[in-house]
Amino acid sequence: MADRISAQVALISRQKEDLSAILDNLRDGVMLISPDGRIKAINPALADIAATPGTCVGKRPVEVFMVPGVQEVCDKMMEGAGGTCASWRPRWRPASSSDPGTR
Repeated sequence: MADRISAQVALISRQKEDLSAILDNLRDGVMLISPDGRIKAINPALADIAATPGTCVGKRPVEVFMVPGVQEVCDKMMEGAGGTCASWRPRWRPASSSDPGTR
């Protein structure tokens, strides 16, 4: 029994590392929202977009991203798709030092 538990813990750890590597290297911003509609986590790409990336966790998306429509999309996602997935692209793109054409 202990061996099975150890194997499961090792598998979960590897899966978590894989997911973190994927999210950390995505160019698109990703946020994880809690059932009460607050930000649980964001990836580095979204942290670059956020006005205050260090203080995003625990806030509602509208408090962090002063862009019309962000909160509506998050709310609809939470109501409709069972809170699993949503895609939204802003009409603007943030300036990026690696992509001068984003201004």
